Amino acid sequence: MTMKAFPIAALLVSLGASVDAKVIGFSAVFTGDNLSELYTADAEICEDVDGGCNIPGFTVPETLRSPLAPFAGLSTGTRLPFRFDLDESSGVECAIGSYFECSGLEGVNEKLDSTGQLVGFEVFDFWGDYDVRVDLAGQSVDFFGAAGSFLPGGCTAEEGAEKGLPEGFCDFFGYEANFEIVADGAVAFAADDVAVVPLNASILFSLFGVTALAAARRVKKT
Repeated sequence: MTMKAFPIAALLVSLGASVDAKVIGFSAVFTGDNLSELYTADAEICEDVDGGCNIPGFTVPETLRSPLAPFAGLSTGTRLPFRFDLDESSGVECAIGSYFECSGLEGVNEKLDSTGQLVGFEVFDFWGDYDVRVDLAGQSVDFFGAAGSFLPGGCTAEEGAEKGLPEGFCDFFGYEANFEIVADGAVAFAADDVAVVPLNASILFSLFGVTALAAARRVKKT
């Protein structure tokens, strides 16, 4: 699905003085999902490289839906409301329809342009369980959840069939979903009140789900 491009200024619509400057809301459509890694019974790993291990015709089944794979089985084109409260002083909150809510210890990384306007942000769990990246300029949302088995101890073909995985695979790790922000989605914020979050903590923890896990995989293979 391709959405017509629109200027970010048209998307960033103030909802009035009564709205908290840190509360942001918009609508976005689901464009697809995939699994980061697939495992065979022989402990071979198929890592996601531009298309979920390139399994023709495979879509993540609803049988894999879980708190960290919340959109599994969702139909492409489904429109959902997104809401983020980025005020760390009162605790970061987020909700994506009725499918996902932030919980636990969250961090925020906000991206501003040269004029101080918010053009993107990231909400992530300090434990590395999930990561939600919102690109307001690029009109996209990317979700990562640490679903499945990390460093599994082995699995069987029967288990893979029960989970709805492609033939030859019996377990998985990592769930990724993508959304595209729609033009009539409203975003509330006040540029003067947006503060830059220090990058050191954000970088260390937000990369856990990618860099650290990839490194652990390399250790396992050696």
